[in-house]
Amino acid sequence: MEVITLDMITGAIYSLAGLSALVVVLTQIFKNWWNKSGKRWLSHLLSFVSAILCNGGVLACGLIWGIGIYASFDVNSFMSWLMWIGTTILLTGLSNGTWSYDFMKRFLEWLKLLPVNTTEETKSK
Repeated sequence: MEVITLDMITGAIYSLAGLSALVVVLTQIFKNWWNKSGKRWLSHLLSFVSAILCNGGVLACGLIWGIGIYASFDVNSFMSWLMWIGTTILLTGLSNGTWSYDFMKRFLEWLKLLPVNTTEETKSK
């Protein structure tokens, strides 16, 4: 088992940020090509496909060259595959707009990590 260092964490954050941007761009390209009607289910499917493609490409880079977020990926490890699946789900949510500001605000309020605003704004006369 490898010790996690600050450089590894920083590299993983940068890789995830770059991967997120790449998935968002690829999803929009796919939507422009195949979802001109704006069907919601097709948008979600295209974002899932683009997340799998991009995450698979980064996994291949990690396996072949030992770089990126999957540099220490072990093909025989359940935890490695669980991390890949979790990252794919996270990227799918990011690319289809599920993780908007309002959604995250409600989620943090539900976890009681963000105070709920209980006072109403006073109306000016």
